[in-house]
Amino acid sequence: MMENLGLNWFDLVALGVILLSAVMAFARGLIREVFSIVAFIGGALAAIYFAGDLAPIIAPVIQLSGTLATLAAGLLIFLGVFIVITVLTSVLAKSVHETVEIGAFDRVGGGVFGVLRGVLVIALFVLLMLQSTATPGGGAADQRMPAWIERAATYPMFRQVAVWLQQLPGLEEIQESFPPNNRRGQAESAAVPQAEPAAAPSTPAAEGAAKEK
Repeated sequence: MMENLGLNWFDLVALGVILLSAVMAFARGLIREVFSIVAFIGGALAAIYFAGDLAPIIAPVIQLSGTLATLAAGLLIFLGVFIVITVLTSVLAKSVHETVEIGAFDRVGGGVFGVLRGVLVIALFVLLMLQSTATPGGGAADQRMPAWIERAATYPMFRQVAVWLQQLPGLEEIQESFPPNNRRGQAESAAVPQAEPAAAPSTPAAEGAAKEK
């Protein structure tokens, strides 16, 4: 059946991820999905900026010091902010869902958000595969892409999204932190010093010319 539709296992897994993401987002609604991301980012930022201030306060209580105290403080801040935003979002989403018009829009918007999120997840996977199979000269990485991915019917779409993600500002610096494996060989070969060419052996004629000078 899959062969008749031109699909393989990569297509089925990708479509399954998108469908699962869409169903979960539809059930939760757009408001909860968006605010869950806001809660995560807000908790992470709060932990980064205020963990150092909270660590000296809780250090005597938890009997930790240094980096461990800072990590514990960051975890507490993250959980606190995340829970507060999640609770407020749940109350707001519950009141929204009581309104039929807005509730329907919220769920449909959540389903669309879920589809986009699923596509993004698969595209990020394809982007990682493109980076890990890139050719040394910067050529087409598809030549080394596994056949079960390259032959998938949905691969061209996900590859296009991956290329678009690759062009986002600031992503180039992240990619440089995880260079392809084949660049390691280039770096090692570049690090090997080149042998100096041996001097040409002198001939009797050349020695005589040098003495005449």
